[in-house]
Amino acid sequence: MRADALAAQLRSAEARAREAGQAADRLHQELRDTEARERQLQADLAATQELLLHAQLLATSSSAAGGGAGEGGGGGDAAAERSPGPAGAPGTSGHSSNAAVLSALQQRVAALQQVVRIQERELLRLGAPEATLSPAASPVRTPPGSPGSGDARWENLLRPWREQVTALHEQLARGVVEAEERRLEWGQQLGEMREQFSQARTLLEVLEQRSREQRAENAQLQARGAQLATELQAERQRAAALEQQLAGRDAAAQAVRRQLLTFKAHSEQQMAALESRAEQLGAHATRLSYAASRLTFVLRLAALPPLLSVAVSGVADANAGNASDAPLVAVLRQELAKMGRDREVLLRQLAQVQAAAAAYDSQAAQVRQQVQEAVAAAEELCRRTEAAAGVRLARLTVRVHDLVKQVDQLRAAQRRASAHRRSLEDERDRLRRSLEHAREAETELARQLTSRADDMHSQVAELKARHEEALAVERRRAAEAERLSSKAAAECSALERQLAKMREVRSQQEDARLRRLQTQLHEQEVQLRGLRRERNALLATLRKEGGSGSPPEPADSRPMGGVQMGSATMAAGKAGLRAPRPRLTVAAAAVVTDAKKVVAVLGTVPGPGGD
Repeated sequence: MRADALAAQLRSAEARAREAGQAADRLHQELRDTEARERQLQADLAATQELLLHAQLLATSSSAAGGGAGEGGGGGDAAAERSPGPAGAPGTSGHSSNAAVLSALQQRVAALQQVVRIQERELLRLGAPEATLSPAASPVRTPPGSPGSGDARWENLLRPWREQVTALHEQLARGVVEAEERRLEWGQQLGEMREQFSQARTLLEVLEQRSREQRAENAQLQARGAQLATELQAERQRAAALEQQLAGRDAAAQAVRRQLLTFKAHSEQQMAALESRAEQLGAHATRLSYAASRLTFVLRLAALPPLLSVAVSGVADANAGNASDAPLVAVLRQELAKMGRDREVLLRQLAQVQAAAAAYDSQAAQVRQQVQEAVAAAEELCRRTEAAAGVRLARLTVRVHDLVKQVDQLRAAQRRASAHRRSLEDERDRLRRSLEHAREAETELARQLTSRADDMHSQVAELKARHEEALAVERRRAAEAERLSSKAAAECSALERQLAKMREVRSQQEDARLRRLQTQLHEQEVQLRGLRRERNALLATLRKEGGSGSPPEPADSRPMGGVQMGSATMAAGKAGLRAPRPRLTVAAAAVVTDAKKVVAVLGTVPGPGGD
């Protein structure tokens, strides 16, 4: 039983060690989750840096391109709004206080990351309109949101966040390294404990095998002793049965004697009762005879006739006496009848008592005869029983000597078993001491785990306090940034109003210029049609005078340079032309050139409202 208890204790210690290993595995899993969340945070920071770089590129391009910066800034703002990034995985509910603290820490980091993204979006939103309005507002004043100043301000705002994130990364890395070292140390301790447990289990198995063998030997010896004890008990039961038979015979004889004495006493009591009853009946008979004689006298006196006056008075007195003795006569008659019935009952009882006495006498004679026969048989049985008991007692004595020898052998075997048991107990004590050492080691390990957990709690509390302080500072910075953003928004709205006014003035100027150009174009077209008519007239005149000319061309199908080609032909072929003709050709060429310029201007100038 003690070995089983020791094995149960070892199993419980092994179970506790397994639980410690599982706790270490859970802590390692939590560390892996922390690393995954750290990687997620790094990815979010990389995305934030990309957004910042994209915003800087947009600001640079807006400052270089001018009019297209508004669309670029709007695209950057939309990209910043579309890329909020994951908010960080929520902290999972752990199996211990460390898991809860790590979860709270991860939630705090996620909140800080969300604040960073919000401020970055706000900075992008503030930077895009300023970059858009910078070319238009440059004649008025230098904008506060120029690319150089915006980059510096963004760097100044994001530097504390980056430092905090770097510190968090370093702290998480240190926590991972420490957890890995703890896990390795716990694994080594757990391996040593498992090795000790395996050795103890092997020793326990050997001890259990020895104890089973010893129990088998003890069981055989106990079975042999039980068999001998059974035989001894059977012999004792036989002797006890003989003694019980003798005691039963003695008890039967004593019972017969008691019955005889009881019958004798009962008979004497019945005889005394009969004698007392006879005396009572005699006294009663005396009273009855006296009453009967008196009644007879009264009846006879009442039957006499009246003879004389004296007799009359005597008769009257007698009648009066008869009248007064009438109730007494009735009572006496009733008493007489009752006494007659009692007499008959007593006679019957007397007959029954006499018959019973005769029967009792015959039964007493029979019982005396049976008692004498029983006493003789009992004496004979006692003699025979004593002889048989002497023989059996001799046999039992021999058997008892044999049993004593066997008991001595059993005691020697029991002493050997006790010595072996003491050796087993010594071995068990040694195993118990080793188990106590293992428990002490386990307690020390638990104490170390508790102290390290307390250290981790304190570190996490300190880190939480630092994070809260940093969060308060960043909240103040965020409030300052919001104030600056509201101020910048007011400035942006003022700049937008100025830009709207400038666009309106520019559109009015463009409309006036367009109307003026349209008027000039109309005038040029009228002049061009007049010149074409003059050209056609001149060509007709030349054909008529020269008689040899090219076929007439349509007025509207020739190109604009046809006037110059015709003028060159006429200058080469006809030397006798008049002086005003070259002047007309040069004027037509100038008109055509002006018309081309007007067409080019019309092609480049947008229509009304085209800004």
